Amino acid sequence: MSGEIKTLEFSEGVSVVSPVTIFQFFELEDDSGDWDGATSTKTYDVSATISDARKMDWSFQDAANNRRVLQGADIDFPSATQVRVSFGVNIPSGTYWLIGVGAG
Repeated sequence: MSGEIKTLEFSEGVSVVSPVTIFQFFELEDDSGDWDGATSTKTYDVSATISDARKMDWSFQDAANNRRVLQGADIDFPSATQVRVSFGVNIPSGTYWLIGVGAG
């Protein structure tokens, strides 16, 4: 399982809130089966595509529910190239998406 990194560039005339003109969009579909209904935490290694995950905004989405963002996800960073997703309870078995946007 590996994530895909996309670099998006803005053309002239497009206004953005921050001075960043190039940013990365990272998406990883987790269909590994690790989210099996008995799991509340998982750590993802994003080192193949991201040099510093802490510089990006992250969300965790449910693939089976129109990629709805799962509320209650605590997303933190054990290291610059790891993203940990934790919940206070076990989440249902399924396929999920880890999404990151920023200048990682």
